[in-house]
Amino acid sequence: FFPAFAMPQPDSTAIAGIWEGELTGEIMNADVKVSLHQERDMLYGKLEVLRGSFPTVYRQFLISGKVVKGLILLEIQNFFDAPPTTGGLPPLIGYRLFAEGVDGGTLSGDTIYFDEMDRFDKGHFTLERKHDIYDPIELE
Repeated sequence: FFPAFAMPQPDSTAIAGIWEGELTGEIMNADVKVSLHQERDMLYGKLEVLRGSFPTVYRQFLISGKVVKGLILLEIQNFFDAPPTTGGLPPLIGYRLFAEGVDGGTLSGDTIYFDEMDRFDKGHFTLERKHDIYDPIELE
């Protein structure tokens, strides 16, 4: 008998939930909310900039990632602001968050930002788990 869904590895880190905290670097200093869903070792969800500076005018981003042997990688790839008026596609940005795991209710690590306009930034993030992905209050 085989299950109809992928079972997590015994050493998988569970990080699904709502996380809030800050992203810091030279060109960004923002308070964010990260909503993460998890399927086995795959992560996906949304990162929302609540306040502060981030390199684009966008304030919500789809985020994806994975957990590999306890190491966590989260990644955003998005267009940088509006398309240029001359036609063509706007430049792309990339933003990656790396963590060595969850320490209690804290997820923290290093970040890298880069874009097609040759801007680059290293930084840090610290997120605190606020509640499960589906808050019981929201379900009532």
